[in-house]
Amino acid sequence: MATSAHQIDTMVCLVGEQPIPNLLPILHVRPRRTILAHTHLTQQIAINLHETLLWRGISGVEYLLVEPYDIAETTQKLIDGIGEAGSICFNITGGTKPMMLAAAEVAGRRATEICYLQSERSHSDLYWYRSNGGVVVAQGKETLPILICIETYVRAFGFQDFTKNILVPSIDIPTGIDVHKQYEWNVALFLASQAEIDEAWHSLSVQNATSMGQKQVEIDVVIRVGNHIGFIEAKFGENGLKKAIDQLNTASRPEFFGRYVFRFFVRRSEKLEDGLRALADVQQINCLHLRADAQGSLDAPDCQQLLVNITSRMRP
Repeated sequence: MATSAHQIDTMVCLVGEQPIPNLLPILHVRPRRTILAHTHLTQQIAINLHETLLWRGISGVEYLLVEPYDIAETTQKLIDGIGEAGSICFNITGGTKPMMLAAAEVAGRRATEICYLQSERSHSDLYWYRSNGGVVVAQGKETLPILICIETYVRAFGFQDFTKNILVPSIDIPTGIDVHKQYEWNVALFLASQAEIDEAWHSLSVQNATSMGQKQVEIDVVIRVGNHIGFIEAKFGENGLKKAIDQLNTASRPEFFGRYVFRFFVRRSEKLEDGLRALADVQQINCLHLRADAQGSLDAPDCQQLLVNITSRMRP
């Protein structure tokens, strides 16, 4: 695994609602000491990050409670929390804007490095800057290597108890299943067999406490392309189409897997009623048509087009 050219002793990470913009740079840089600067609101995200890093064999993680909107107080807390340290880097991707301003103030005083992860859509680029006396100079960017697996991603969102089927191309489809499950399994196994797909799971199930009580999310197929995760709902028939869209929408809520996951709605039926298509479009869910025969066997040309549609969105 490639490592960063930036040798950092202490990395200060501003924790926001999404764990991945902090997880990837930590895994890449592998600092001796990591400070997770969090608020009361993002304390659980910091805990999830810490537990995931421990699972990945990374220690030296500390918590630092800061104020989300008080720049002066957060500046002082950062100074006190860092203390005496060697080379320092601030990851300002997460947190509130006042937290970022406080971090920039401390970075300027200490003449340290700053990094920012561009993680929108298919990118995983880490931008580097150096601050000195209020002057910030760009130092270039690093395109991150593959740093996570699907399980790392799932754990980063606080899910340690979950069920899934890990797919390899040679796995046998269970016997005695109906055509709807047959179609779902065929989609999963086709993607798992493709070199462009780095990893695939079938039937991921997690649950979490929400403001409306305990809620469960079940995803037919989970794939990984590089450092990016895709969720797929695969439906053979006409029933349950709205439920599939709702599942994908729920999966991208902050209490589940966040807004950066790619979502695909794959269906056998060629036409999708206007209301459902509009719902999917509003929620930025990609609707893809994949034909199959009456037994659920997939159309070969459609499979190749499905692969192109998915990878073109998930790769930069």
